[in-house]
Amino acid sequence: MKTPTNDKELLPAWIVIGAATIALGGISYWYYRQRQQKAVAPLVPEKSNVEKEARSNPSRFRCENTNYPLAYRTCHEDVKILQTYLAKVFKEDLGHTGSNQDGIDGMFGTKTNRAAKKQLGKSVFTQQDIKGMQ
Repeated sequence: MKTPTNDKELLPAWIVIGAATIALGGISYWYYRQRQQKAVAPLVPEKSNVEKEARSNPSRFRCENTNYPLAYRTCHEDVKILQTYLAKVFKEDLGHTGSNQDGIDGMFGTKTNRAAKKQLGKSVFTQQDIKGMQ
């Protein structure tokens, strides 16, 4: 076997070594990031279904509150009760969001606010109000 004696004969070997080093570095970094994400995931508190849906919803709606009283920009499971009441009793159109595409998604947005003001005369609801709707 012939041994390389000048720099021009060594160039292809250095290119291969450099490319292999970069590839291994990239694979190592990807593996490191995967391990980091798996280690951090159990530490993150679990979100409710409404909050998960709000995050996955591509609209500009943002949840600012998740507790009572229920008002505009609130995300809560009990908002679904209010929305169901408005949709079933008053036949209000609440849009096409939610699992059944009927507007019942647990997010107190513009359409829910408008329908509540129109049909119920108010836009802020307490726990007693929601229990009365059940």
